[in-house]
Amino acid sequence: MINKLKKAKIVLILTGISFFASGIDNFDNNLLISGISSMIVAGINMIAVFFVFRKSFLVNMILIAVNALFGLFLFIINKSDIRYGWLLVAVVYIIAGIIAFKKQNVSKSA
Repeated sequence: MINKLKKAKIVLILTGISFFASGIDNFDNNLLISGISSMIVAGINMIAVFFVFRKSFLVNMILIAVNALFGLFLFIINKSDIRYGWLLVAVVYIIAGIIAFKKQNVSKSA
């Protein structure tokens, strides 16, 4: 069974790869600002692989929020059917943020 740290790293790597691929696609479609921002968010996710669970809860929540908001951004700007995939990414990150926040509050009260 994969432990919690490896699961988090795999999720961040896959998210980074998907944002990177989106950036390349946006460059091909002459969406320069969207492509650059996709590459920046992909880089943030790849750098975060080395720091996951080593930093504070706030840093992890900010990373979740950035990924969720950027997924919503890509949902809004894309015109093809892939936009629903970005909506799914955003919803999953929003749910992950809610679960992480609830777990943090439970552990503080216990």
